[in-house]
Amino acid sequence: MTSVYTVPGPAALDAGYHLRGGSGAIDRATPLAWVTDDVDGEPRPYGSAPDVGADERGNVCDLYVLNTDGDDSGNCTDVNLPCRTVQYAVNQAVGGDRVCVADSILQAGPSVYNEGVKVNKTVTLDGAWEAACAGVTTRICAFTAVPCDPARVVLDAQRVGRVITVTPPSGWITPTIRCMVIANGVISPGSGGGVYVASAALLLERTVITNNSANSYGGGVYVASGAVAVITANEVLSNYTEYGGGGIEMAADSQVWLHGNRIADNRTGPSGYGGGIDMDRAILTATANLLLRNQASSAWMMSGSADRRVMAANNVIAGNSGNGILVYAYQVRLFHNTIVSNTGYGVQANFTATLTMTNNIVAYNTGAGIITYTGGRISATHNLFWGNGSDPITGSNGVLGDPALLPDGYHIGPASAALNAGTPTSITSDIDGEPRLGLPDIGADEYVLGVYLPLVLRAWP
Repeated sequence: MTSVYTVPGPAALDAGYHLRGGSGAIDRATPLAWVTDDVDGEPRPYGSAPDVGADERGNVCDLYVLNTDGDDSGNCTDVNLPCRTVQYAVNQAVGGDRVCVADSILQAGPSVYNEGVKVNKTVTLDGAWEAACAGVTTRICAFTAVPCDPARVVLDAQRVGRVITVTPPSGWITPTIRCMVIANGVISPGSGGGVYVASAALLLERTVITNNSANSYGGGVYVASGAVAVITANEVLSNYTEYGGGGIEMAADSQVWLHGNRIADNRTGPSGYGGGIDMDRAILTATANLLLRNQASSAWMMSGSADRRVMAANNVIAGNSGNGILVYAYQVRLFHNTIVSNTGYGVQANFTATLTMTNNIVAYNTGAGIITYTGGRISATHNLFWGNGSDPITGSNGVLGDPALLPDGYHIGPASAALNAGTPTSITSDIDGEPRLGLPDIGADEYVLGVYLPLVLRAWP
C-alpha cells in the first residue's frame, strides 16, 4: 500500500497517545465528516484542521507550574505533580510545548515567581491559568484556563538580573510569552532589563513589563540585531535605561511589529534618547500604540540608514518630555497619528531622513509642529496643525484648526477640525479598530456618532 500523504515532524506523544505541542500531527489530518470528536470526546477540529491520530490537541498544558504546591523533581507533565519554578519547567520542555504558569487560587493576590528565566527553545510561557491542589498522601491538582489577566502571574527578578532571556544555544527559535507581569529586572552591564531577544522570533503578547532597567539599551525590551519580534497588546511601563530605549530598543537589522501597546512613563539617563522607543537601523511596522509621558530627548528615536523603512499608523505620541518623533536617515511613512503636547518638536527629520506624513494631527507641541534639519526631507499632505510653538511646514492641504480633543488626549469630538478632513489611504480602520469610511478623519481616531435608542419599560405582567 502506498501512502498518498505522509505527515512530517515528530509524533511528540505524552502518556503514549496524547499529542504534545511540538507534534507534527497537529492540524495535519484530512477532515472526515463522520469524525467529530477524539478519543476523549473532545471536538474535532480544534485548529485549522483535525489532528492526525486518536487525540485532538486543544488549549491544553504540556507542563504545569505552580509556585505554592509544585516541586522541581519530576518532568512537570503530570497535572498532579506540577513543578515549582518556571525555569525548571522550561528545562524539561521539548520544542512546541506549552508551559502553563498558574496563579494559585488558594492564596491572596498574584502568584509571584521570584526568578529570572532563560528561554532557549520554542515554547509558550502562558500565564492565563489558575490552579489548586488538595490532599496529602494522594495529591490532586486542577489547572483551569482563565481569561488573560497579566496581574495574576508575576515573574520578578528581584533586581538581581534580567527577567527573561530569549536566545537558543544555536539556530533559531520561535517562542511565545503571554499573560504575565515581567518586573524588577536589572542588567548591568548589558541591555534588556525585562526581556532580551536574540536569534529568535518572539511573540510577546498581553504582558506588563515594568520597573526594569539596563545600563546600556532597552530598559524594558531589547530586540537584538537580526531578531524578530511581534509585540502586541502589552503595557511597557516605568522602565529605565542609561542610553537608548527606555521602553523598547530595536537593534540593527531587527524586524519588529508593534501593535496595540501602551508604552508609558519610561525614561533614559540625561544624555539618552528614545524614552519610549529607540531604533538603530531596525525595520518596524507600528500600529495603534500609545506612547505617553516618556522622558528623554525624544519619545521615539529612529536612527538608521536610507534603506531602512518604518510604517507607523494610528499611534498616539502625547505628553512626552522632548520631541515626539526624531528621525535620522530613515524612510518613514506616518499615517493617521496623533502627535500632541510634547515638550519639544512634534516631528523632526535630520540627516537624509525622508518622511511622508499623511492625515496626522500635530498639535500643542512646545516647539515647531514639524521641522527639518541638515538634509532631512518631509512630504506632508492633509495634516492638522494647532497650538504648536510654530508651524514652519504645513505641506499641501494642511488644516489649521482646533482638533477638539476629548479629555483622554486623542479621541476627537464632534466639533473637531479633523472630521472628514483627511484623504483616503490604505489605512481602513482607526486606533480602536473602527472603520474609516468615505473621507477619513485626520489623526488616530475616527469619530463615531453614537446612536442611542430609548429604553422602554413595561410593567409585568
